[in-house]
Amino acid sequence: MTDKQPTIWDLKPHTAAKHAILRKYLEAWLPKLSWQRRLVFIDGFAGPGEYSKGEQGSPLVALRAATEHKADFSGCELVYIFIEQDAARFEHLNALLSDQTVPAYIKWSARHGTFAEEVGGILDRLEAEGKQLAPTFVMVDPFGFKGLPMELMARIAQRPRSELLVSFMYDPIVRRRNVPGLEKTMDGLYGCPDWRAVDDLSPEERKKFLCDLYMRQLRNAAHMQYIREFEMVDEGNRTEYFLIFASNNIEGLKAMKAAMWSVDPTGSYAFSDATNPSQMTLFTLEPDYDQLKRLIVERFGGADARVEDVETFVVVETAFRETHYKKPVLIPMEKAGQIEVVTSPRRRAYAYPPGTIIRFK
Repeated sequence: MTDKQPTIWDLKPHTAAKHAILRKYLEAWLPKLSWQRRLVFIDGFAGPGEYSKGEQGSPLVALRAATEHKADFSGCELVYIFIEQDAARFEHLNALLSDQTVPAYIKWSARHGTFAEEVGGILDRLEAEGKQLAPTFVMVDPFGFKGLPMELMARIAQRPRSELLVSFMYDPIVRRRNVPGLEKTMDGLYGCPDWRAVDDLSPEERKKFLCDLYMRQLRNAAHMQYIREFEMVDEGNRTEYFLIFASNNIEGLKAMKAAMWSVDPTGSYAFSDATNPSQMTLFTLEPDYDQLKRLIVERFGGADARVEDVETFVVVETAFRETHYKKPVLIPMEKAGQIEVVTSPRRRAYAYPPGTIIRFK
């Protein structure tokens, strides 16, 4: 965002959808880890905290995911850190948060500074004291691509159970990649100079290349194991940006997919899984089970497979959830004679408990 932008602005549909995803995810993440002594949520580009018509910004969305949850978090300290660089937006955010009533187990702080400086400072202090960052969910939602170096992402990812949700603004990246003086910023964003190869590609190829490179760096430089890319598409089929989720915990990936599928995409914006453009998956109210079946058959056709391996494939390598493949796909396939259960500890027909081996014909 430039200096000409107002302190508060209108809420866009894709931002409302992103906030719904954030809340759904935190509602799952918080209780799963509430046995920990402390949990941390960092909003790296927090904004003013609300929009022009009073709609909640991400700081209030994140807080209320805890305060309005039915679970009891009183045995765990929930630490919320909201970072905002713009002075006017910070002042508005701080005043808004100060008016909130929260339980004693929630500790929040609003910080006036940059994401890189504030989070880098936190990590420096912890390292100096020989301490580890508690399980942390970091939301990185910039208006461009400055101030989120891959080196910092890697430092965050080194912490156990740390997870990232990054709004990857590919459009300003591709438009401004050759602006004099931004080369170091781009090198820092990716943690490498490989982005320069984008000039040799067609416009259609550039989007995929830039996003794939960023995800590759999250995997190779930040050592994140589970990474999924969700394309935010408007009613004109134009890409607004990509939401990129990164975690080393497959349960976190499952929770993020559940959040994505739970958000109603029938309004102005839809979500697509863009990992494989030839297999684009829309996050609709009713999943495309025929597509999932094709993907499973392509992967396992003519072979025997453990049901655990099928589930891992569905969760890690497709846009679909672990709840999508048994009843809607495997049961009809077994009834049609397209698969055969070789061995299984199941006690009823058309069940696929752990230990089941399936033969795909």
